[in-house]
Amino acid sequence: MRFSAQTNQFVDVFASNNTVPDLHRPEGLVFDSAGNLWVTSFRANANDTDKVLKLDGKTGALLDELVLTNPNGARAFAQAIIFGPGGYLYVPITGNDSQTTGEVRRCNPSTMKCVPFVPTNAAGGPLQSPWFLIFRKSDPATLNYQN
Repeated sequence: MRFSAQTNQFVDVFASNNTVPDLHRPEGLVFDSAGNLWVTSFRANANDTDKVLKLDGKTGALLDELVLTNPNGARAFAQAIIFGPGGYLYVPITGNDSQTTGEVRRCNPSTMKCVPFVPTNAAGGPLQSPWFLIFRKSDPATLNYQN
């Protein structure tokens, strides 16, 4: 939903599962430097996938999907995401898959390919709840990364 910054009044529904069928229980969201909205989406059922959706920042139209899991597999979902060094999207993973829970993935927003930035076998073991990342050059008010 969108609200007016001046009046705090409801403006409209920017995106919903009626306009973006894969949008389910959105939690984390962040805008990229082009103004596109990236939003986490939990799977709707066992045949669906956990993912991050890239939406047009003006229209709410689906532009792309970053799939985090396989259908019918163990869960690997994200709740909080952030852009950071190198223009990468950083995605902390939680869920019930011991191979991925606790890792932080660094994802290329152009190719939609991800690699573990903090693997589950990091020194000291996997992170327990790797949410709400921030980098030294992140603006705490907007979470925009300052190069």
